Amino acid sequence: LGANLDTNSKCIDFGDSNTGTVNRLRFGASTDLEIFHNGTNNYIDCHTSGQDLYIRPTKDVYIQDYDTDDKHIKMVKDGAVELYHNNSKKFETYANGCTVTGNLNAGNVDLTDSAKARFGASNDLQIYHDGTDNYLESTGKLYIKSSNFVDIRSSGNETMIKATPNGAVELYYDNSKKLETSATGVSIGIN
Repeated sequence: LGANLDTNSKCIDFGDSNTGTVNRLRFGASTDLEIFHNGTNNYIDCHTSGQDLYIRPTKDVYIQDYDTDDKHIKMVKDGAVELYHNNSKKFETYANGCTVTGNLNAGNVDLTDSAKARFGASNDLQIYHDGTDNYLESTGKLYIKSSNFVDIRSSGNETMIKATPNGAVELYYDNSKKLETSATGVSIGIN
């Protein structure tokens, strides 16, 4: 053009780009970036390998539903990134980490040494590994509940304590039962 393109209050219209070579807005010496509509969907294509796509606003960024204005993603300048489900915020970053609203379903949750899984308003229950040992800490009563028996074993799979609902509690030494409760009392020295 040799100068700026002035639309004079009009639009620049592009037809459907279903052949890959027409009706596209192209940028870069090697057609690095293209914006187009193929008749069905809309695309922003970055063609050159290794090149990033930057979106650089001076304020917040929203990705919203066209018809309802429901938010999908909100990126706050110098602040949070928020993810939404049906316009309801479910995930939000903040200075010290992130907040999940609702259930978190995960295949694995990996924590580094001394990082704690904490439960309760005052972190009343904590589970962690300090690099050597494992800890289950409670500031109140600690209940272990099971509809079946509870079997506490060593890493070598030796039973140490076994407790059965409406039944016996058994204590073991070197995987050999040494004490068992019953309805009438206690048996000691069992082999």
